[in-house]
Amino acid sequence: MADRILLALLAILSSTPALAAMRKGSWESEDEVTRTRFGGQAGIEKGFGAGFRFGYVATPEHQVEIELQIMETKDALSPGSEVRLGAMTLGYVHNLRAQTDLVPFFTVGLGLERMDASVLSPRSRLPGRQTSLLTFVGGGVRFFFSPRFNLRFDGALRAVDSDPTMRLDFRGGVGAGWLLGRSAMP
Repeated sequence: MADRILLALLAILSSTPALAAMRKGSWESEDEVTRTRFGGQAGIEKGFGAGFRFGYVATPEHQVEIELQIMETKDALSPGSEVRLGAMTLGYVHNLRAQTDLVPFFTVGLGLERMDASVLSPRSRLPGRQTSLLTFVGGGVRFFFSPRFNLRFDGALRAVDSDPTMRLDFRGGVGAGWLLGRSAMP
């Protein structure tokens, strides 16, 4: 069933003539759902989160964006625990084929992650409450359905400098985006 839905979605995407492009001077707003797999010995269960991005398209190929993310999950070593994570990042996006309906991109950036873990057991490896520096590198693709509306699929490898060691996480996301402003129209 999932294969049929994916094939139908691909057929729709490939036949939609949106005449879209990343336009100089436009703004992009996006809401997204994320899934994060925490790496190393973090002891944090993978989980779903939510995010919001707002970016400025300086040229069709170059974009700067701010992203806010939140998620709740559990400490894998402490039954009944809750781990709340929030992140704010600043990223650079390089759009590879900015004048088409299908826009692949890569992104790099840095930010801060805030962790608040409660009900920790002696076996837990989590520090309780902590703010850490994070850096990321990733990529993805945007499918434009109209000159303003797109779906964005992306993934990023994130290095978080948390206590006591650095951890590598993988975050994937799916979001709905809108280009705003006069420059967003052809």
